Amino acid sequence: MKTKRYIASLAMLLMVAPALAEDGELFVKDISKTPDLETNHATLRVLYQNVPARTSAGETTIVEYYDKEGVMVDKRDHVQPMIAFFHDGHVTYPEDCAAFPGHGNRDVFGAVSLDDGNTWATSNLSKSGDKSSFRLKDGTDYPGDTFRLFANSAGNKVLVAWASRLATGGNPNYTLTDPDKTALADYLGIDTDDLYLNDMWGVGGAQRSSDFAD
Repeated sequence: MKTKRYIASLAMLLMVAPALAEDGELFVKDISKTPDLETNHATLRVLYQNVPARTSAGETTIVEYYDKEGVMVDKRDHVQPMIAFFHDGHVTYPEDCAAFPGHGNRDVFGAVSLDDGNTWATSNLSKSGDKSSFRLKDGTDYPGDTFRLFANSAGNKVLVAWASRLATGGNPNYTLTDPDKTALADYLGIDTDDLYLNDMWGVGGAQRSSDFAD
């Protein structure tokens, strides 16, 4: 069976997927479409189940496959969904600090293709790059930048997580009342003094920053 092959480049988020045939058509797609911004931590997941082929506009379609000579060798009305995740946005890096993820306005994006990578529907998942939850000592509102993306899938479920500098709120377990904490501990089979239920590291409180420049 011939199929398309994907190749990856973080510069413009070009995808990678294994090829089923050495003589398949080389197929490259720019998903982020932001050549002036930095795109990184790109990851691709394929859900191993068949769904009706559709374009990013939601229209049903037939996906055609060609060999290296341009001859159509197969066509399908069902495909396996492809899910991509990536960071995208403006970012700067301090000098002599290669391990630091940088300062920026990056957001996490997800993209879905239901026609074997021909078209992609992209969504901003984090929506935090233009927001701020705390102010530096010099009065600058620090942006809700994102970094360190992790993704996984199982069956028809996909999970993506990332680190963010936007911390506007939430309901961590250590804010539970004692009866609710006890009930949750019993349900999970853990003790009420477990780290999962307590703010052992003093995370709760106002968001702050440290200047390591010196």
